[in-house]
Amino acid sequence: MPIDEVNFKSIFSWPRRPLKEVALLVAAAIAVFFLFSLAASFFSDQLQSDLSLFYKLVENSPTILVLLIVTLGSPISEELLFRGYLMNRLSLTRLGFVGATFISTTGWTLLHSGYSTLGLVKVFLAGVILSWLLWKTKSLWIPILFHATNNLLFIVYIISTSKFPVI
Repeated sequence: MPIDEVNFKSIFSWPRRPLKEVALLVAAAIAVFFLFSLAASFFSDQLQSDLSLFYKLVENSPTILVLLIVTLGSPISEELLFRGYLMNRLSLTRLGFVGATFISTTGWTLLHSGYSTLGLVKVFLAGVILSWLLWKTKSLWIPILFHATNNLLFIVYIISTSKFPVI
């Protein structure tokens, strides 16, 4: 079923695909994102500037608040806005899935405009992967879970490598 046959209400249902198939789709998305992250690690200066934003956040905020915002608040609100609403609405126009993905992912990337160029490329790639997951599963829950898991792993790394005590 192409994305333009999906309505806003139906994307909140759990995927009708077998769990094994959903797991394979998510594993493929994680593998692609991991490979890009590995390649990006060769540009550590740019990545370090992106990480410094999060070290400051962790150092100046209660840990539980950071975890809640980064692993739940951001993924849920961003996926609802950029893929659940914007991409879904745009895909109903003549833009179709590809055009809707490009526009909604560009908007989502601009939301992260404080990042380095490499960080923005990484965010854009993540947006394409999240859009693809929505398209393949017809469920917004899968991009939300992927986004939340990515953010959780990232913030656990930041907390574990922070030089300041975690509150």
